[in-house]
Amino acid sequence: MIRYERQQSILNLLETQQTASIKELAGKLYTSEASIRRDLEALETQGYVRRVYGGVMLSKAGNHSIPVELRDGDNAGEKNLVAKLASERIFDGATIIMDASSTTRRILKYLDGFHDLRIFTNNLRIYQ
Repeated sequence: MIRYERQQSILNLLETQQTASIKELAGKLYTSEASIRRDLEALETQGYVRRVYGGVMLSKAGNHSIPVELRDGDNAGEKNLVAKLASERIFDGATIIMDASSTTRRILKYLDGFHDLRIFTNNLRIYQ
């Protein structure tokens, strides 16, 4: 596949799913991650995409937040510290509201010893 076709395929993929990781694109397009990175650099220069840590999203996508899968590893130490400190403020019988953020999900590993917790969430991973 020539470079132009590969870049068109990247844009077509992003039209349907809005974001993708470099590894995912390389696998779907049967090419190296280095080639994908070069293609993304060119597409970003042209204003079609916005590169984010580990992946890419369409520039014209109305949602400018970075998907949790792409930002989960960023600042892992700090996120774990925040989760631990937050868990120290929880008590038996508490009601907790947990959003879909990558930091909030890390609190779960500190909740084993608590009883009668009520958790409200919009995150399917937390629910499971």
